[in-house]
Amino acid sequence: AATFGAVELNISTTALDSAIKRQNSELIPPLINEVELNLHLVITSIQDSLVAEANQQSELTFDEEELSLLLNMMDELSGLISSMSPDSEEKLDKLSNQLNGRLDPQLIEKLSKQLKNYEFELAAETLTRLRKSVEL
Repeated sequence: AATFGAVELNISTTALDSAIKRQNSELIPPLINEVELNLHLVITSIQDSLVAEANQQSELTFDEEELSLLLNMMDELSGLISSMSPDSEEKLDKLSNQLNGRLDPQLIEKLSKQLKNYEFELAAETLTRLRKSVEL
């Protein structure tokens, strides 16, 4: 876990580079997909690590009632994101107000931008990372 998947990314990019140099057009598309997947995994690992570190440093704690409220709000937001509802932005605003800056504001901002740009799949991933940081 210490390499965040960088070894696999290096292997796949080296293979892609080799296929391009050999002009092996059959191997290039699947290798591009492999590089893309490995890069996504590296980025996600790094983001998760940064969120966990930020939360550990701030030593967030929520009482049982507030934790339940936050998780319910996140469940509702998740449902809105899954159905690609425009109401998801409003629900995120309410969640953000409830959190009152106690979680990584960059993660909240990222989620907001994703919703505004109708990037619902990415927003679902970001919400999952946000939920993990609350449950720590």
